[in-house]
Amino acid sequence: MKKLTTIILISVTVLATVATLGFAASDSATVTVNFSVNAKQSLKIKSNPGSGNSNTVESTFHIPTPSDKDLKNGHTITREDVITLVATSNVDFELNVRANNSSLGMGKDGYRMYVRGQGEFKQVSTNPVTIADGEPGKHEFSVDHRVKYDENYEPGNYEEKLVFNISSA
Repeated sequence: MKKLTTIILISVTVLATVATLGFAASDSATVTVNFSVNAKQSLKIKSNPGSGNSNTVESTFHIPTPSDKDLKNGHTITREDVITLVATSNVDFELNVRANNSSLGMGKDGYRMYVRGQGEFKQVSTNPVTIADGEPGKHEFSVDHRVKYDENYEPGNYEEKLVFNISSA
């Protein structure tokens, strides 16, 4: 009988072990991890060698005295490749420009200022105007300026500060 009890105990132990190994209960837990990657953007003016400043540049237009025909038709002076902007972003971006004041950009004195980055020239105003856009990475944009004047032309010296801005698209 002792032998039978030992065999039964061994059998129960083996069965219990097989049941535990073969039919073990399981459970799992899911953890959701949230994180944010902030936009990192920079905008620089590609400086001329020796200029020492990568955020400021000056461009001067010498506008000749317009003829009556120029004033009637609207005289235009265009300068290409005035500056090169270097935009770096880790997200899709837009490059905007606005006039710092409303004099030259809005044309109330007979002048209008236009800027082109990609595509067509866009008139500058005190409201931002998109002149280029792009995908993440480093991009260089050549910027062209255009001044147009008409019969409301008033002689004088004018200065317009253009503010370029990069933002997420």
